[in-house]
Amino acid sequence: MASTYRLIKYASFAVLFAKEQVERQKADFIRLGVLGDWDNPYLTMNFKTEADIIRALGKIYQSGYLYQGQKPVNWCIDCGSALAEAEVTMKIKPHPRNQAVSVHPDFDYALIQTTRGFLILASELRQACLERYDLSGETLATCKGQALEHMPLQHPFEPRTVKIICGKHVTLEAGTGLVHTAPAHGLMIILPDRIMARPTKARLTARQVYCQHPLVGGLSVWKANDVVTDTLNTSRHLFCLKNRAQLFTLLAP
Repeated sequence: MASTYRLIKYASFAVLFAKEQVERQKADFIRLGVLGDWDNPYLTMNFKTEADIIRALGKIYQSGYLYQGQKPVNWCIDCGSALAEAEVTMKIKPHPRNQAVSVHPDFDYALIQTTRGFLILASELRQACLERYDLSGETLATCKGQALEHMPLQHPFEPRTVKIICGKHVTLEAGTGLVHTAPAHGLMIILPDRIMARPTKARLTARQVYCQHPLVGGLSVWKANDVVTDTLNTSRHLFCLKNRAQLFTLLAP
């Protein structure tokens, strides 16, 4: 009962704050000469608007367009609030939260033997990658990305495997033609009729501190970046590092 009362009290303060901001912004727009129906603004917190939303949602549900799933919420570490996807311009290196590696089903991929081991690279990006890694190599076989689907890959510093999956969001503009996929950091796995975000054990607090992870547990994402980089470098999974925001690593099949 007490928790319900606190929730209602919190919501009432939120409504008051929102109304204050609406009036302040309205005054600014009017002062700037912006035309609008200022006496009848569209406000999502109005009861009529909320009722219309529920009615529309009911029609969507009846038509069978709703399904249950998971979706990550982009979060601002500094201000402690949610972010719109359009506001996110840079993401941390989320290797501890990796769940898959994406390839394009229609691209050609090559198996290349190098002095650092076997590499799988998009054929079109093969030469650029080898030059970036300061390597030479021999192409042993090629195939379409579709043929690689479900191939298991060993995570570079965790005792688990992840799978190769197919996704048409993969491009040949840069990189290797294989995309590190951590759905908890954004919707990266898009399947027909469904967006799937796979769960991860490397969870973060609201202040972006890793919880209960053997390598980075208790560290902020910023400090974890250095630990991840050093670990990959020590294990020779780090192939190229131009700056701390860009990593090229190998997940061994």
